Amino acid sequence: MKNILQFQREAFEIIKEKFILIEDLSKIDNYEIISIYGETLEKRLVTGDHSDVVLPYLRDLFIDKTNFKMVKGKRIYITRKNSEKYHNSITKRNILNEEEMKYMLQKYDFEYIQFEDYSCLDKIRIFMESETILSTHSSSLTFILFANNNSKIIEICNKGTNGFDHSHYKNIAKYLKLNYNLYSNINEDINGNFIINVEYFERYLLSIL
Repeated sequence: MKNILQFQREAFEIIKEKFILIEDLSKIDNYEIISIYGETLEKRLVTGDHSDVVLPYLRDLFIDKTNFKMVKGKRIYITRKNSEKYHNSITKRNILNEEEMKYMLQKYDFEYIQFEDYSCLDKIRIFMESETILSTHSSSLTFILFANNNSKIIEICNKGTNGFDHSHYKNIAKYLKLNYNLYSNINEDINGNFIINVEYFERYLLSIL
């Protein structure tokens, strides 16, 4: 593997008792690569192969190494502020009137989370502890892998970014039997950015909480 990212190193550190991160195969004389899954990933990009097996396995692999419990009443909102840092200076899937949204969410004790500020272990902790998880379509929602079975997950997305399928997190939640909710009463631009009607969303939110 080349160009291993920091979060990948942190993830392997959590499960180091079961796995070794090998970065340079040229230093190993005798090895065999076995394809466990991914053989038809090009045909099933969203679900991948054997998601009913792979996703619970990944979940248990990390949860077995942690001891975080749900915190009653813990609600988080994950912002995509500064998303342009990761998309060639293009803002993507942002709530353009986010300050108005934040003001409303404060009434219901939502914690404002800038997800990239946390380590991999802390991200797992945040999702395991949270009773309600709210985010626009974002890679941070990958961590619903570790959400408590009783957590309420709310994703805000309609068409999303132009030209992409955005059902990954819905599918993860389906295979893990999580309480997933999709709010789609928005109109995005080609980069998935939108202005949300906060009054409408507040009514929807109260029906979930």
